[in-house]
Amino acid sequence: FTPFVNRAREAGLIFGIDEGRIYGGVNSGTDDSQLLSRIVGYTYQAAYDARLYKQLFDIGGDYISSWDYLSGGLFTGNPTVSYHVADNISKFAGMNRVRTKMTKSGLLPCPEIDAVSAFDAETNTLRIMGYNFKNELDYDKKADLNFNVNVPQLDGKEVEIRVYKIDDSCNYFDEWTEDRKTYGITDDCFAWSPDCPVIESYTTLSDNNARSIYFNELRDKYAECSRLVPEIRTTTITDGKLTLSSEIAPNGVVFFEIVPVA
Repeated sequence: FTPFVNRAREAGLIFGIDEGRIYGGVNSGTDDSQLLSRIVGYTYQAAYDARLYKQLFDIGGDYISSWDYLSGGLFTGNPTVSYHVADNISKFAGMNRVRTKMTKSGLLPCPEIDAVSAFDAETNTLRIMGYNFKNELDYDKKADLNFNVNVPQLDGKEVEIRVYKIDDSCNYFDEWTEDRKTYGITDDCFAWSPDCPVIESYTTLSDNNARSIYFNELRDKYAECSRLVPEIRTTTITDGKLTLSSEIAPNGVVFFEIVPVA
């Protein structure tokens, strides 16, 4: 793809993905198994997207468009894990990618564990994204990632480290699947696949009684369930090196943001 991308850039074009991701869900509604948003609500989508963004970086692409990011579509509702990944990956824009090498893959049963990193020389900001992906919704193995980072530009400086973990802790969809059992909201309450996170569309959740339960009793609760709150700490860079560690949930994603303390 790289020669094609280079030719496109020479012609003044940008290169990206306008369609794609996931067509249908595991479960079907009354009319179809299609996913309205072309994403699923499970945390699986977080690592799936992170992997896709890394592939885009590898081929030199510029963007991936999305049909929806929120429980109500593009403009309203609670954020999905897909939104959280997109929001954090957008912060890589304008940065210079730096070499990231995996030295040990461990003993996990055939997951794809990888990372991408970038540095902004003007602000001395370093960003890292890591993910723990396996192409299974029921994948249940955590991954312990250790990053040995060379940052001679920040030697001797105090830095703030912000860690954003994207997993069920910032996803409303796991609570929604449990609440569906409690309230008896079965697959026949949906027109298209109930695996879609755009719950507020009639194309997804079509049953009026189920919609009343969602809007009156559940939607506000999910606002808190979908909040992404970073872990924040400070440290001083010694000998131009920094070690970062994180346990990543199955099909989870982690973002590190390292910035000098003013």
